Amino acid sequence: MGRAQVREAMRRPGTSASAPPAATMLVAACPEDVRLLMSPELRSAPLVVVCLTAGDDRSREALRQGLAQWSGGGRWREERAARRAGLALPGIWLGLDGPARCEAWLLDAARGDEKAAVAALAAVCRETGPVLVRTHDPDPAHTAADEPEERGKAARLALEAARTYQRNSGNPTLVECVWAGHREAAGSSAGQRYPLPNNWLARGGDGRLSAYLPTAAGIVRWHESRPGSQEWVGPSLLSGPRLMPALTLVHGPGGYVHLIGLRRTKRKDGGADVAIVHATQYQTGRALAAWHSMGGPNAGDWRKARQMGVPSGALDAQGALHVFVRNVGHSISTLRQQANGALSAWEHLRGLRVSDEIKAATAPDGTIEVYARTRDAAAVVHWRQAGDSWQEDAQLPLSPIAGTLSVDAAGGWSGSAVARFDNSPGHEYCVWQSADHARSVGPGGVSLGVSAGRGGTSSVAGVFIGGWNSTVLARAGADGTPLVGAYPDGRPDSGIWWQPLGARSLVPPATATDASGRAVVAGMGTDGRLMIARQKPDADGLQFTPFEAVRDADRSER
Repeated sequence: MGRAQVREAMRRPGTSASAPPAATMLVAACPEDVRLLMSPELRSAPLVVVCLTAGDDRSREALRQGLAQWSGGGRWREERAARRAGLALPGIWLGLDGPARCEAWLLDAARGDEKAAVAALAAVCRETGPVLVRTHDPDPAHTAADEPEERGKAARLALEAARTYQRNSGNPTLVECVWAGHREAAGSSAGQRYPLPNNWLARGGDGRLSAYLPTAAGIVRWHESRPGSQEWVGPSLLSGPRLMPALTLVHGPGGYVHLIGLRRTKRKDGGADVAIVHATQYQTGRALAAWHSMGGPNAGDWRKARQMGVPSGALDAQGALHVFVRNVGHSISTLRQQANGALSAWEHLRGLRVSDEIKAATAPDGTIEVYARTRDAAAVVHWRQAGDSWQEDAQLPLSPIAGTLSVDAAGGWSGSAVARFDNSPGHEYCVWQSADHARSVGPGGVSLGVSAGRGGTSSVAGVFIGGWNSTVLARAGADGTPLVGAYPDGRPDSGIWWQPLGARSLVPPATATDASGRAVVAGMGTDGRLMIARQKPDADGLQFTPFEAVRDADRSER
């Protein structure tokens, strides 16, 4: 396969319902670092590799061997000083003629000229049309041995190039930033610096659904043209500050949605400030309220501030928004925004050191619960709101597998929030509520059977299935295909049977109920388009319409 054929195979597809996968781009500091960004599910799409330095013979050989093993063999073609679309990209071009479509660019553009590096990366984006860019951690919070600064620089240049490409093309472009030092497999939610949310589908006060996802250029939104329609408006890039590819959604009363992100701004001294920012979506399809800064727990030292984790949040019974984040010392910091917008000072919750896996939710009684996976063991710490203070539980008898913890209030059997996770070492999918601390449900909570899939879970309760109100769950399968299951509300002990929706999603599936009370599952297809499956009315059991791309609404309806 020559360059022309590779280029044509990798272009971003159009709007055909049967469009093939768009390309995935890996951006690494050097050839040997590419192995840190690879994972098995990438075989389903064309792969573009860009290294900001060509490296030495040993580094290039490590790249060739890694890609050959990943692709199942093939013959490499190599050209120097390769050119595309009239743009010279100095370095080495590698093309693979084999079972998997792959090409690699080994550039010399990064040495001392960041603008040239961004231009070269953007040029490759224009030619190959990636729907997903995977790179390193742009703000390493780890030791130099695990995350040398060259990787952080490569990630920041990749983000800038992806932003430029998305703004010029209009194509939503996802970005995954992988912490190479993580013990879990690269590409899993556990190893990502900015894990994607699993509650990114919301129903507004007018009954229309909206979807929100973080991309290279900012947050993109889709919304139904009318309640229950397969025609959607979007993707629309929401106005706002330059955000990192992180997003937290907090669903409020009346269909309000609070959006919480991370803003990164350059400093005159060459550093960078990272702050938590917040905006609210009050009406479906309308503009967001103004973004404002919440600062951060280590705002006095920008070197520490840029290392904080991704925030989580929840609303209490009085309408106050509580935000929680892992600080540089790996404890939890929290801030409260009153309904009138007034911000409290940051408060540090003491206790065991935690990972970036912090999940907050509002319990049925209006109090807030926080679950966090510990940093140094497969364990969980738990905090519950007690008036104006926080009460910590003793360490819970839970051992969640990294990247699988989810917390919400759907489908429980007591007045507390529900935690769901894959339990270690038994690899069972489990449900736990803090009330279980006083109940005998066995170590690890209630088991719903052997784990199926990976990552966190999205859930929605009160779905009518076969005469019962039920909780519908969705999570990613091993290859990214959403898996959907259900159990009667309050009865997880009845077990669960998972069914695949039939098409792969690049993002964790999200669930909601539409204006008719039907369960809806959303994802993003491998061509970058929003996909929806909707519960079939009056079906025998839980059945869905085909999981397929939504139609674009006529502009007259917008």
